[in-house]
Amino acid sequence: MPSGSQNGQKNEGAGPDRETGRTSNEGEAWGEIGSEVTGIAGAALEQGRHFMDAARAQAIDYVDQRKGEAADTVAQLAASLRESTATLEDRPHIQSFVDTAVGGLEQLAETIRERSFGEIYGDVEATIRERPVAVATATVLAGFLFARFIKSSGEQIYQAEEERRLRREAARRKAATAPTDAQTAAAPAAAI
Repeated sequence: MPSGSQNGQKNEGAGPDRETGRTSNEGEAWGEIGSEVTGIAGAALEQGRHFMDAARAQAIDYVDQRKGEAADTVAQLAASLRESTATLEDRPHIQSFVDTAVGGLEQLAETIRERSFGEIYGDVEATIRERPVAVATATVLAGFLFARFIKSSGEQIYQAEEERRLRREAARRKAATAPTDAQTAAAPAAAI
C-alpha cells in the first residue's frame, strides 16, 4: 500500500510533508507550542515593563523625599564657603570668585527644594546636550578637585599614623631604659 492511504481511502494529513518531513498533526502541535511560547514571552515582557515602571516610580519618590536633605547639604556647603571668605578680604578677586560660587550654590539649593526630580533631571540632560564642552570641563575640574582632596586627606592620615608610630617607639625605648621598681628600691639601700 502506498504511504498515506489506508483501506483504499486517502488519509489526509497523516503523511509527512515533503518540505518539512513532518505530519500535519505535528506541525499543528508545534504551531500551538510556538504561539504559547510567544504568549508567555509577551506576558514576561509586559511584567518586566511593569516592574521597571514601578522601580522607576519608587526611585523618583525616594529621591523626591531626600531632596530636602540634599538641598540642606548644599546650603551648608555654601555657608561654609561664605565663612571661609572672611580671611580673603585682602584678596578681592578670589573673594569675588568664591562669593559667585556661594551664590550659585545657594541658588542650586533653592532649585532643589522647589522643583521635582524629573524637572531637575530634564534640565541636567538638556544642559549636557546643549553644552557638552562645558560639562566635560566641569567634570574634569571636579575630578581634579576630588583627587586633590583625597590626596590631601591621605597625606594627613599618613602623617597622623607616622606621629603615632614615633610616639609608640619613643615610649617603648623609654620603658626599656627606665629602671624597674626593684632596681630603684635597691639603689638607695646599696648606697647605705
